[in-house]
Amino acid sequence: MAMFERIGSDPKSFSQVARIRDTGIAVSQVVSQLVNGTPVSAVLAQYPQLEMDDIVQALSFAVTSMIEVNAVVAHDARKPLSIILGYAGILTEAGISEPERIEFSQQIVDQATRSSSIWNEMAEWAKFRYGFREIPCEQTNLAKSLESAIATAVQEHPGTAVDVKQPDALPDVCGNMYLARAITYLLTDDTALFLNPQSTIEVQPPVDGRVLVRVQRAYPAPPANIPPADSFFAAERGGLYIASRMLQSLGSTVRAEPGAEHVTFVFALDVWKSV
Repeated sequence: MAMFERIGSDPKSFSQVARIRDTGIAVSQVVSQLVNGTPVSAVLAQYPQLEMDDIVQALSFAVTSMIEVNAVVAHDARKPLSIILGYAGILTEAGISEPERIEFSQQIVDQATRSSSIWNEMAEWAKFRYGFREIPCEQTNLAKSLESAIATAVQEHPGTAVDVKQPDALPDVCGNMYLARAITYLLTDDTALFLNPQSTIEVQPPVDGRVLVRVQRAYPAPPANIPPADSFFAAERGGLYIASRMLQSLGSTVRAEPGAEHVTFVFALDVWKSV
């Protein structure tokens, strides 16, 4: 008998979310409640189709998966660390020239930044995928979130250029501190056909209590085949997957609209309603 015979993935789901048996309940739904203090009895009451063994396997699956992710991260981080150590060793030699010293120092900075990015993105990916992190909705200034996202994108990815089209006044939305980070991932993630760093953000006026945001990014060259829409937010994408889970946790729909010359990421946020 397989260790996790009650756990499977939905092949129709863009994120290949792990689900419990044939219930349609995601592992992350159960784990997120348990790690936030919800009693097992309350979870079973909420999901009467689940059994205690389902709860045990969901937790075991999530913890085991997290351990495996950490092992992958540790492996992937070894290469930049080895490069850093190599250049650092050269810098201790007395015979190198000043131009070489500057070049090697920059290589150390670049590799350290890359290593840090690997750790951070994989950690975020795992936490959202397996339910160890859920982010609450709170009143958020959309204009400031967009400004923060663009500033971060430009800082972390030199050459990034973003053209923003938005109404003169934007409402506060249901968001949080991670909204800007999600938008940054949409602007900068390079796992999807190495999209160009030039982007356009279009924010439409609120309709029926929701604000629609479109993030358009061009391909460096027209692809031979237009990739399917559900491939952009697959779990292996990393940054795009994290962005999709962050937005989904805020109650937002999120989709990709691939075309011949560009792909547009579309999401909608609820306008904040004061209680």
